[in-house]
Amino acid sequence: MNISHQGIIERVENRTYFVRITAQSACAACHAKGFCTTLDSKEKIMQVPAQPVDSYQEGDAVMVSIRPSAGTKAVVFAYLIPVLLLLLTILIAANYLSEIYSALLALGILAVYYLVLSAFRRKMNSIEITLTKAT
Repeated sequence: MNISHQGIIERVENRTYFVRITAQSACAACHAKGFCTTLDSKEKIMQVPAQPVDSYQEGDAVMVSIRPSAGTKAVVFAYLIPVLLLLLTILIAANYLSEIYSALLALGILAVYYLVLSAFRRKMNSIEITLTKAT
């Protein structure tokens, strides 16, 4: 079961769709929302890579679907792997270098990791996010 949100394509640039969706908190559907001050509803723009078979235009209503595993993968790639890289680099380098050079090396390795991750961002998004016509 995918997580889906309805949105409208705002613009198309370089084979990327910019889709405006309205994210609402769970209490947005409550019958007392008019009296509550915690109403959380805001618009977000999502970047969705276009597939070769896609032919959407600006203004089209679409459904943005995301696999539930996407959140787990995001946490692993954005937090878990970098923390492990940082700790392993500091632990190994501390045997051969001073503390300051160990820390600088760890930060350098993290910078390279995030550069590589950003280079593959489009490929990772195309696997996890899909667009379909809204009904």
